[in-house]
Amino acid sequence: MEHKDINNQISCYLKEYFKENNISQKDIQSDLGVSQQYVSGIINGKRSIGKKLAEKLSELYGLNKSILLTGEKTSASEAKTSNSEIKNLPHDKQMEILHNNIMELKEENEELKDMIDHLTLTMEISLAPILRHFKLKADDYEKLKKDRNSVN
Repeated sequence: MEHKDINNQISCYLKEYFKENNISQKDIQSDLGVSQQYVSGIINGKRSIGKKLAEKLSELYGLNKSILLTGEKTSASEAKTSNSEIKNLPHDKQMEILHNNIMELKEENEELKDMIDHLTLTMEISLAPILRHFKLKADDYEKLKKDRNSVN
């Protein structure tokens, strides 16, 4: 993978993460003690991230060091912040990350509920003619059974 592509992937990861966690460039600038241009260069993929900076970003924000250094997400579990990385963060950052994770799960849960409701309705509509058919058959059978009993 080309260096430019790696920086692009890292840039996308950073932008998404900072947006989801409401972390501004000013916050990063203040936390790292660097210039606004430096922060902008990192976030926009114009500057590479070295090992020390990756470690610092991981400590401060719970970012995945591997993704910061390689730009590659090797698995879904690595894309999210690991428990050990969260444990090293200040309490308010931990709470913020956990809150955002809970909100994502609630949103996902609502989407799943909507899908289930839609599928249930679709099944009811699709099965209604069949159920009516069998109910009529059952009613006819009961009527026939009564007629036979009355004859005997």
